[in-house]
Amino acid sequence: MNSARLRLFILAGMPRTATTFLYQRFLEHPAIFCPYRKETNFFSVNYDKGLDWYQGLYDGIADGQIAADVSPAYFLDELTVDHILSFNSKTPIILGVRPASEWALSWYTQVMTYHRGARPSLEEFCTGYAFQISGGEIWQDFRNGFVSRMIDHYRQAFGDNLLLYHQSAFRENPLAVVNSIEHFVGVPRYFSPENFRNEVVNAGTRRNIGIATYLLSREGFVDAIGRVVPRGLVQAARNAYVAMGTSKKAPPKPSFTAEEIALSKQIFAEDDSWIESLFADTQIQLGSGGAFEVVGGGRRDGGSHD
Repeated sequence: MNSARLRLFILAGMPRTATTFLYQRFLEHPAIFCPYRKETNFFSVNYDKGLDWYQGLYDGIADGQIAADVSPAYFLDELTVDHILSFNSKTPIILGVRPASEWALSWYTQVMTYHRGARPSLEEFCTGYAFQISGGEIWQDFRNGFVSRMIDHYRQAFGDNLLLYHQSAFRENPLAVVNSIEHFVGVPRYFSPENFRNEVVNAGTRRNIGIATYLLSREGFVDAIGRVVPRGLVQAARNAYVAMGTSKKAPPKPSFTAEEIALSKQIFAEDDSWIESLFADTQIQLGSGGAFEVVGGGRRDGGSHD
């Protein structure tokens, strides 16, 4: 398989914008092929493994299917955009967005569920934290408008090959977001009110099996399992793990002190204002700013879950 034959779309983040929920729905879609690992992280910390390694994750893809790469940590790494452009500048990219100060608290809650060693404060996490993923490291410093800068980086790089949805759209009507994604990446509509499962998946306060979470974050373990265990069994095991944190009810909100909430609002004040302005007119839009809405199976564009 070569890059020209691998028809691909990428869900690049942000983390904590229903990416695990979407991965689970993509697994159900007959026209979408997902690798056994939810997060390939190829265009970030795994880029030096080479294209053969990456395309090997999609062995078994059928004619007519599109490959899905769901790697929300792509949003944290500025080099990712250049790597994707080098692969194929026309790759459809999807970016979930939520208010940055709210996002930071949710992201902190999740990462701390598998953090090892002394627990960093929220301030340390936002202003100088080495995030470990797939055997690599992404340095986090979210000051000085990092979130808005990254969103705009994707917008400038991909234009109308980028679809952005606001988290509020997902909370209000997740099926509409999923149908919009189906149309954007060019697959037949599969999900309808009759077969769509609206479940809370991977909430920050979900039930957490410590050893399983830790192992799933270890690149060597995931690679070894992928080499010796059939893909279907690996996927079934992952589905069982995800099911442990699945609920039809909204999860309880994680608790933060008034000081932590105020700190997050202070660090991300510029980002929050920029995001509010970006989504002032539409909750689902193209990278150019044009609205993207699927109505009755058609596309209308133009104009301005944890």
